[in-house]
Amino acid sequence: MKAEDILTGEIIPIVKVNQTDGQTDGQTDGQMNGKTTDTEDKILQMICEDAFVTQDEIAERIGISNSGVRYAMRKMKSRGILKRVGSHKNGKWQINKKLE
Repeated sequence: MKAEDILTGEIIPIVKVNQTDGQTDGQTDGQMNGKTTDTEDKILQMICEDAFVTQDEIAERIGISNSGVRYAMRKMKSRGILKRVGSHKNGKWQINKKLE
């Protein structure tokens, strides 16, 4: 299952951000609407597999620091891609289709 299949079942292509200069390279990758980094793509994929996954589990599985995961998730939440539903302890992650 890919990130774009969550909730709506629609496939929404996006333009990848060049990691070195922040410019787009014109290629689409079929992930969430908007520009996402490789780390964000990995996080979204894990949430697709398990909406109850913790930030610590994500950090361990993708091999980055806990603060790196928190930073990426905070940025996705501010862009409307990701939302926490329920309490901090017993809640789950929800991936939203960002409207242009």
